[in-house]
Amino acid sequence: TSSLVGSEMCIRDRESTQPELAKGKTVGGYAYPFIDKEILEQSFPALKELLVFSYGFTFEGNLVPPLQDDLWMIETAWRHGAKPIMVLTPFSEGAFNNQLVKVLTENVEVQERLLEQLTAEVRRRGFAGVNIDFEYVLPENKVQYAAFIGKMRELLRPEGYTVSVAVPPKVSNEQRGLLVEGADYRHVSYTH
Repeated sequence: TSSLVGSEMCIRDRESTQPELAKGKTVGGYAYPFIDKEILEQSFPALKELLVFSYGFTFEGNLVPPLQDDLWMIETAWRHGAKPIMVLTPFSEGAFNNQLVKVLTENVEVQERLLEQLTAEVRRRGFAGVNIDFEYVLPENKVQYAAFIGKMRELLRPEGYTVSVAVPPKVSNEQRGLLVEGADYRHVSYTH
């Protein structure tokens, strides 16, 4: 928002009571391809990762690129020493769709098709990795979702790409709700 323009980001280490600028920390920010170029330019050098929002997929497992070309964002990130990261979302008609996640996690053919197209696109466009931002994952798909993330990591990490996962904040193991119940926070697949 305009009230944040010109603001500094401070991050507190758990061991320290003193805030410090995000120096030495990995700071990323999500941006749509329609972001104003000047605003994006001003975000550097604070950003170490630029998360390009977003790539989607169909029920058949076909990768869907953003409506506007994102190549300029990828090139801008690299030019400023930041890593451009593809964001994969289960977006359908402008909203997160957990039925897309359900089909993806339950159908190996759909997974394979998406992973093949996604890895090709990451290489072709020059991304440094992928961020998986699946919201409203159904609890019954929790294990399969973690397995899908593991498959993606097995494909991309050996080639030097990063794979990260966006998960909503969870304050306790007893916390309930569709945002948190579909994510296995303890599973090894959620670590970087």
